[in-house]
Amino acid sequence: MSIVPSSTLFSPASFRSIPFMSSRTSDVMVSRTPIKTINNMAAIVDWISKEEALTDIFNRFDTDFTGELRAEQLQELHAGLRDGGISLPQVEASIEAVCAAETCDRQELYDVLNEMDRRFYLVKDLQWEFAMLDREKKGTISEREARFLFQAVHDDFFSHRRWLKFLRSRAAAGSGISFAEIEVPLCNIPTMDWLEEEKLDEDKAKEEVLRRNKEKERAEEEARKAAENKARLEKEAARRREDASRKKAEAEAAKLKAEQEEAERKAREKEEERNRAKYEEDMKKLREEEAKLREEEERLRLEEAKKLEEEDRKRREQEEADQKWKKEELLKQQELEREREERGKQ
Repeated sequence: MSIVPSSTLFSPASFRSIPFMSSRTSDVMVSRTPIKTINNMAAIVDWISKEEALTDIFNRFDTDFTGELRAEQLQELHAGLRDGGISLPQVEASIEAVCAAETCDRQELYDVLNEMDRRFYLVKDLQWEFAMLDREKKGTISEREARFLFQAVHDDFFSHRRWLKFLRSRAAAGSGISFAEIEVPLCNIPTMDWLEEEKLDEDKAKEEVLRRNKEKERAEEEARKAAENKARLEKEAARRREDASRKKAEAEAAKLKAEQEEAERKAREKEEERNRAKYEEDMKKLREEEAKLREEEERLRLEEAKKLEEEDRKRREQEEADQKWKKEELLKQQELEREREERGKQ
């Protein structure tokens, strides 16, 4: 059994189980009567066009006046067309396959209903196949049986990668699989992308084999080189043993020379330490003298500033006294002039 899109397309007659609303705009905007409470009006479908039927149905279920139908609304709509309808996950999968967003607009309604219809009829067949595998009537089948069902449905498009991904996503690995758990992926239409993904996985597996072979060859080459290196090291060890006595004598001579040089170095360091101590002492004295000179200069500067400040104060006092005397003289002259003027008037 291969999965092929259903050839059944929606026509006005397909909607006869859904009553239509009045063509008057006011009736459409006001009346939102549930489908179960309205009598069948199939006769209307005989003379209205498919587009009119779709628009009328869309408006009937667009109870929020958003211009879009949610998955729950589409499920209710389709249940009026097909007895029992399909599950909500199937509706959401239909929307994902057909619509541009997570909701369905008026232009997408026809295509999404076709997709839901395809899934509806396919689910009927798959439920029968599932029941055949569920011999004990437990409502579940094993993972091996579920894989067999997927391979039978998807045929050459069966994706081992997607199957493993499904198994890893299960909450209880190894437990029985219900039909509700696999109905959506079973109804999904395989694409060339699935095969390309499989091919990519195969290519990666081949690359991994090649990589491991190369690593093995590299390890063998390293082992060979290690063996050659070991032989070379043993040969060098023999040569080093022959040189041991000679090197020992040279080492003793070098040790004696080093001791002598160490003694000379310590003597130089001791002399340098004395010179450094003397230098630091001289520098300390120089810094103290410079500090004293700076203090003396600061004292003289402060005294000079104080002297200048005192001279400036005396100068200002003298100027103020002169100005006061001039002011008094001016007042006296003004007083004399007033007295002369008064005498002149008498």
